[in-house]
Amino acid sequence: MSVILNFSPLALFFIMLGVGMSVTLKNFIEVFQDFKVLLIGLLSQIIILPFIGLLFAIILPVELVFKLGMILITCVPSAVTSNYITKLISGNVALSVSLTAITASLSFITIPFVLIIVAPIALDGASIFQELDFIKMSLGLLFITTIPVLLGIVINTKFSIFVKKINKYY
Repeated sequence: MSVILNFSPLALFFIMLGVGMSVTLKNFIEVFQDFKVLLIGLLSQIIILPFIGLLFAIILPVELVFKLGMILITCVPSAVTSNYITKLISGNVALSVSLTAITASLSFITIPFVLIIVAPIALDGASIFQELDFIKMSLGLLFITTIPVLLGIVINTKFSIFVKKINKYY
């Protein structure tokens, strides 16, 4: 178990680096040109989805651990899988990847906010979150999600030929 706990942040760092390397500044410019679609996607992933998870956690008569699971699943940003599925169904991959990059970049604020401030409402004020440190959690998420995404975008911008060679393998 300690191996998983020690290496999972590193694995997440590289996954988020890959997400960042799959986005170009041109993708962001195109997505921001249709700001309404981007805003709806961000609103859905950052506010509506966690709110739905919170409602289910409040309404459903299930054990505390299941309520916590519902809240956790709905407050994390979209994942790489959504980008792959979007590609399979010929959707707007640039929008999907941009949403993933933006929500991951904001996760150092959104996840601690939901877990520390909002989740206790659904968990009947359970003291499970009193030990969580908002600043420590935010900084940890910043270093394993936001910084790798931004670093990946820089790598893709400065070394696009290298990134194209890497993309052949996945």
